[in-house]
Order: sequence, then C-alpha cells, then structure tokens
Amino acid sequence: MSSEALEAENAMNPQPERRSRASELLARFGRTFRVTPSVEDRAERLERSGFGSFDALHLACAKAAGVEVLLTCDEALRRRARASGKRLLVSVENPVDFLRRRP
Repeated sequence: MSSEALEAENAMNPQPERRSRASELLARFGRTFRVTPSVEDRAERLERSGFGSFDALHLACAKAAGVEVLLTCDEALRRRARASGKRLLVSVENPVDFLRRRP
C-alpha cells in the first residue's frame, strides 16, 4: 500500500532517477491511502512525542489503514518506534529482515 505521505516525501527527493524509480514502485501498489484530518491529528501527536514530521505521518497513515507492519530502511525511525513500544500499534521493521522471517 502507498500513501499520500509517501508520494509527497518522494516528490521532494532531489535525485531524479531515484525519485522516478520510487514513483514507479509506489504506482505498483495499486492503492493509495489518503491523509484525513484524523490522520493529521494522530501525526501531530506522534510529532510531539519525538517523531519527525514525515515519520509521524507514515505511522499515522499505517495505523489508520489497518497496516500491521510498516517496512522501512530508516534505522532512526525503527529505533524510535522500538523505544515507543506497543503504543504505536504498528510494527516498524526493516524489509530485508521481515522477508527473511517469512516462510
């Protein structure tokens, strides 16, 4: 699943080739989660608890969309999510580690 938050963050990527490849990948997901006022409220609360603005928005979108696992290569986000414990209600994992555990 993609989200408006992912699309917005990708649009800010200063590297055209990476931006283009990421856009192609996001288009394959088929479904884009829209940011709603309740998602924005949740993201603001997450920001106040120490998450960066896009990280908070990604987490809020994932929670609202019913996603169980948010995959990211962002180690700082993963560390902060681990420190937050179960209150995030969304697991934040490295995609490679996640896929290695799958049968």
